[in-house]
Amino acid sequence: MPADPNDSRRVEGALFHPRRITRAVLAAETPAVEAFVTDVGGLTQVAEKEGISAYRAETTGYDLLIVPAATVPGAGLVGFSLLVEELDDLQRSIEAARDKGIEMRVADTQAKLSAVLRDPDGLAVEFYHPKGDDSMESLPVPGEGDLWVFQG
Repeated sequence: MPADPNDSRRVEGALFHPRRITRAVLAAETPAVEAFVTDVGGLTQVAEKEGISAYRAETTGYDLLIVPAATVPGAGLVGFSLLVEELDDLQRSIEAARDKGIEMRVADTQAKLSAVLRDPDGLAVEFYHPKGDDSMESLPVPGEGDLWVFQG
Protein backbone atom coordinates (compact mmCIF):
# COMPACT_ATOMS: atom_id res chain seq x y z
CA MET A 1 0.00 0.00 0.00
CA PRO A 2 1.64 3.28 -1.11
CA ALA A 3 1.92 6.09 1.41
CA ASP A 4 -1.07 8.42 1.36
CA PRO A 5 0.14 12.04 1.41
CA ASN A 6 -3.15 13.08 3.04
CA ASP A 7 -2.77 10.61 5.90
CA SER A 8 -2.79 12.69 9.08
CA ARG A 9 -1.00 9.88 10.94
CA ARG A 10 2.15 10.49 8.86
CA VAL A 11 4.62 13.17 9.95
CA GLU A 12 6.20 14.09 6.61
CA GLY A 13 9.16 15.90 8.15
CA ALA A 14 10.17 12.84 10.18
CA LEU A 15 12.95 10.51 9.08
CA PHE A 16 10.89 7.34 9.65
CA HIS A 17 7.19 6.75 8.98
CA PRO A 18 5.94 3.82 11.06
CA ARG A 19 2.33 2.69 10.86
CA ARG A 20 2.03 1.24 14.35
CA ILE A 21 3.82 0.03 17.46
CA THR A 22 4.01 -3.73 17.18
CA ARG A 23 5.94 -5.09 20.12
CA ALA A 24 7.87 -4.29 23.26
CA VAL A 25 10.84 -5.94 24.96
CA LEU A 26 10.88 -6.12 28.75
CA ALA A 27 13.71 -7.31 30.99
CA ALA A 28 12.39 -8.93 34.16
CA GLU A 29 13.94 -10.62 37.18
CA THR A 30 11.05 -12.71 38.46
CA PRO A 31 8.48 -15.22 37.23
CA ALA A 32 5.89 -12.93 38.87
CA VAL A 33 6.16 -10.57 35.88
CA GLU A 34 5.41 -13.42 33.49
CA ALA A 35 2.49 -14.51 35.67
CA PHE A 36 1.16 -10.95 35.62
CA VAL A 37 1.39 -10.81 31.82
CA THR A 38 -0.68 -13.99 31.46
CA ASP A 39 -2.99 -13.97 34.49
CA VAL A 40 -3.77 -10.26 34.58
CA GLY A 41 -2.77 -9.02 31.12
CA GLY A 42 -4.40 -11.89 29.28
CA LEU A 43 -1.52 -12.55 26.89
CA THR A 44 -0.67 -16.06 25.73
CA GLN A 45 2.87 -17.43 25.88
CA VAL A 46 3.78 -18.58 22.35
CA ALA A 47 7.46 -19.50 22.83
CA GLU A 48 9.97 -19.99 25.64
CA LYS A 49 13.63 -20.95 25.64
CA GLU A 50 16.42 -20.34 28.15
CA GLY A 51 14.45 -17.74 30.12
CA ILE A 52 13.29 -15.79 27.05
CA SER A 53 9.53 -15.80 26.50
CA ALA A 54 7.32 -14.41 23.74
CA TYR A 55 3.69 -13.46 24.38
CA ARG A 56 0.89 -12.43 22.09
CA ALA A 57 -2.58 -11.01 22.18
CA GLU A 58 -5.36 -12.86 20.41
CA THR A 59 -4.46 -12.28 16.74
CA THR A 60 -0.80 -11.32 16.49
CA GLY A 61 2.45 -13.23 16.02
CA TYR A 62 3.84 -11.80 19.25
CA ASP A 63 3.57 -8.50 21.07
CA LEU A 64 5.85 -8.79 24.07
CA LEU A 65 9.23 -10.41 24.56
CA ILE A 66 10.43 -10.93 28.14
CA VAL A 67 14.15 -11.56 28.58
CA PRO A 68 16.16 -12.21 31.74
CA ALA A 69 17.35 -8.91 33.21
CA ALA A 70 20.84 -10.36 33.56
CA THR A 71 21.12 -10.58 29.74
CA VAL A 72 20.73 -6.81 29.19
CA PRO A 73 22.06 -3.75 31.03
CA GLY A 74 19.11 -3.66 33.45
CA ALA A 75 15.52 -4.54 34.31
CA GLY A 76 12.61 -2.68 32.75
CA LEU A 77 11.73 -1.63 29.24
CA VAL A 78 14.56 -2.52 26.83
CA GLY A 79 12.94 -1.14 23.69
CA PHE A 80 10.04 -1.36 21.29
CA SER A 81 9.41 -1.96 17.60
CA LEU A 82 7.58 0.14 15.04
CA LEU A 83 6.34 -1.41 11.81
CA VAL A 84 6.95 0.48 8.55
CA GLU A 85 4.51 -0.76 5.89
CA GLU A 86 6.50 0.08 2.77
CA LEU A 87 9.96 -1.43 2.24
CA ASP A 88 11.13 1.41 0.01
CA ASP A 89 9.95 3.93 2.61
CA LEU A 90 12.10 2.24 5.27
CA GLN A 91 15.08 2.06 2.90
CA ARG A 92 14.79 5.81 2.18
CA SER A 93 14.53 6.51 5.91
CA ILE A 94 17.65 4.47 6.66
CA GLU A 95 19.60 6.35 3.98
CA ALA A 96 18.35 9.72 5.27
CA ALA A 97 19.35 8.79 8.83
CA ARG A 98 22.81 7.72 7.61
CA ASP A 99 23.18 11.01 5.70
CA LYS A 100 22.46 12.85 8.97
CA GLY A 101 25.07 10.76 10.80
CA ILE A 102 22.54 9.04 13.05
CA GLU A 103 24.00 5.90 14.62
CA MET A 104 21.94 2.78 14.10
CA ARG A 105 22.25 -0.94 13.61
CA VAL A 106 20.75 -2.10 10.33
CA ALA A 107 19.98 -5.77 9.73
CA ASP A 108 18.59 -7.25 6.52
CA THR A 109 17.53 -10.83 7.22
CA GLN A 110 15.14 -13.31 5.64
CA ALA A 111 12.48 -12.17 8.12
CA LYS A 112 12.81 -8.37 7.98
CA LEU A 113 14.73 -5.20 7.23
CA SER A 114 15.41 -3.50 10.54
CA ALA A 115 17.02 -0.30 11.78
CA VAL A 116 17.57 0.05 15.54
CA LEU A 117 18.31 3.50 16.93
CA ARG A 118 18.51 4.96 20.42
CA ASP A 119 16.19 7.68 21.60
CA PRO A 120 17.71 10.61 23.58
CA ASP A 121 17.27 8.63 26.83
CA GLY A 122 19.08 5.59 25.41
CA LEU A 123 16.00 3.43 24.81
CA ALA A 124 16.32 1.13 21.78
CA VAL A 125 13.73 1.77 19.05
CA GLU A 126 13.43 -0.59 16.09
CA PHE A 127 11.90 0.49 12.79
CA TYR A 128 11.27 -2.57 10.64
CA HIS A 129 9.52 -3.95 7.59
CA PRO A 130 8.59 -7.66 7.68
CA LYS A 131 9.32 -9.85 4.67
CA GLY A 132 6.23 -12.01 4.80
CA ASP A 133 3.97 -12.54 7.77
CA ASP A 134 5.03 -10.70 10.89
CA SER A 135 5.35 -13.75 13.08
CA MET A 136 8.43 -14.67 15.04
CA GLU A 137 10.94 -16.82 13.14
CA SER A 138 12.72 -17.87 16.34
CA LEU A 139 13.54 -16.50 19.76
CA PRO A 140 16.60 -14.24 19.83
CA VAL A 141 19.83 -15.50 21.35
CA PRO A 142 21.44 -13.37 24.10
CA GLY A 143 24.44 -11.36 22.98
CA GLU A 144 26.34 -8.26 24.06
CA GLY A 145 24.46 -5.11 25.06
CA ASP A 146 20.73 -5.09 24.46
CA LEU A 147 20.25 -4.89 20.69
CA TRP A 148 20.30 -8.68 20.37
CA VAL A 149 16.66 -8.65 21.47
CA PHE A 150 15.66 -7.42 17.99
CA GLN A 151 17.01 -10.48 16.15
CA GLY A 152 14.61 -12.78 14.37
